[in-house]
Amino acid sequence: MSRAGAELLEDADLIARVPLHRWRFLARCFNQSALLAATVSGDSSAAWIPNLLVRARTAKSQVRLSANERRKNVKGALRLRKCHAELVRGKTILLVDDVITTGVTVETCVQALLRCGAAGVDVFDPCVNPGSFYMMNSETKARGANLPDVILYTTPFCPYCHRAKRLLEDKGVPFTDIGVMGKPELRREMEVLSGGYTVPQIFIDGELVGGSDELAALERTGKLDRMLGLP
Repeated sequence: MSRAGAELLEDADLIARVPLHRWRFLARCFNQSALLAATVSGDSSAAWIPNLLVRARTAKSQVRLSANERRKNVKGALRLRKCHAELVRGKTILLVDDVITTGVTVETCVQALLRCGAAGVDVFDPCVNPGSFYMMNSETKARGANLPDVILYTTPFCPYCHRAKRLLEDKGVPFTDIGVMGKPELRREMEVLSGGYTVPQIFIDGELVGGSDELAALERTGKLDRMLGLP
């Protein structure tokens, strides 16, 4: 498993996991993300910090919630422990999660780390391509608070999805990549929100952009940078 995230491990200064609320931990008796992070850290020189992030409150189950509902549900629920504030400053952090669905929980963790001065955050999930989900560099971090919420519904082998993601990555814009392959509930969510059946379906601050062609058209006219809040 650590081989799958080898490149991310090389860049990491710290390794953290997505936290589980203490009551849920007591009910389960384990945190799968923590077990994965501990395993990954065994082949890395990066420091494994089990309690870097904490859940400040319990959020309700997100199984039947849409992406926007999940975002509201976890708002304020995840934060950096104050005792680690100086530790993350200027560091690249590898965040480990066991299963990413819409990615809202991971996104909230990433934003919490960047707000506290992390130079960058990479995400490792053994169920998806490591690092492809959510990445920010230090330049993006500095603008992060002013960037809109960008969401893409995609599948792994769609060339149009990869083209759209490359365009956003080249601009240094963070985005939430929601994979719908083999996930009928997420595909249905995409269809209801967009009215479309093909991928990608792209939203910027809740506004439907369309697919890769529509995103490219906005880029050609210069409108995309304005929508993304870029100079």
